[in-house]
Amino acid sequence: MDVVRDIEKIKAGFEGEKLVRDFLIRQRDCKFAQLDMISKIKNQWYSIEVKHQEMFKAPPFDGHGLPVWQVKTRIELYEDLGIIPLFFVLDKDTGVLIYNSLINLEAGPKFTTGKKSRVIYPFDNFKTIEL
Repeated sequence: MDVVRDIEKIKAGFEGEKLVRDFLIRQRDCKFAQLDMISKIKNQWYSIEVKHQEMFKAPPFDGHGLPVWQVKTRIELYEDLGIIPLFFVLDKDTGVLIYNSLINLEAGPKFTTGKKSRVIYPFDNFKTIEL
């Protein structure tokens, strides 16, 4: 396995993606969302956002979140096309993998930070996956 060659291929892919993103940003009335994954499970499509991050600490509660713009685009994708947005987090402090649908998380308590404008959802509103 040639790691250097693999890294060069990955870098080239990122460069190509950046060119397309920059092009799309310049277009009028064009939105795009760079999804981490998209998956079809039992005839239902899901958009999947994955974060590996530290927990947001209270107040108002301990939890995990996403930038506001990511929440909005995932919800809009769901409303337009029925693609259910799932949010997975690997907690850096505990190593625990948690998840829930953004539809469920948005229906419950949430907090929007002032710093970098992130929507935080309570830790208790996530389901734990045993690894």
